[in-house]
Amino acid sequence: MHRHQCGSRLFFSAALLFACSASSKEVPSLPSAPSGSVALGSTFSLAPNESTLINQSAIALTFVKVSGDSRCPTDMAIQCVWAGSVQLGLSVKTTDGRQDVVIETQPLKDMITVDRYVIQLVAVAPGKRTTDSIPMANYRATFRVTKR
Repeated sequence: MHRHQCGSRLFFSAALLFACSASSKEVPSLPSAPSGSVALGSTFSLAPNESTLINQSAIALTFVKVSGDSRCPTDMAIQCVWAGSVQLGLSVKTTDGRQDVVIETQPLKDMITVDRYVIQLVAVAPGKRTTDSIPMANYRATFRVTKR
């Protein structure tokens, strides 16, 4: 009887550990407080869960997560029919409140307008490779915010 209880406890502990580690990969942590500020119209980069205030505006921008990455790999001599794209989840805070939006690296989807400002996704790094999945923490997104 004692052996059965130990086995059950070991199985339960392993299952709990697996469940906790699997869910932590899917659920992004809460955005951090703005870590700095940048000039309106300048180009700047953010890591996931990093925020910045845009000077001369009423905007705080947070790069929340990468929602998807279907880009063609850059490390092999393959020819893709479609270049693919990266979709990013952003949180935009203004004087009117907070908006959660998606922006991506495709033309016509790489800019969004919030209030009187245009947020443009300029680039996403690193490039996609065939053999490596990119850990969320390694992504960097480059943006530019301008007045409309």
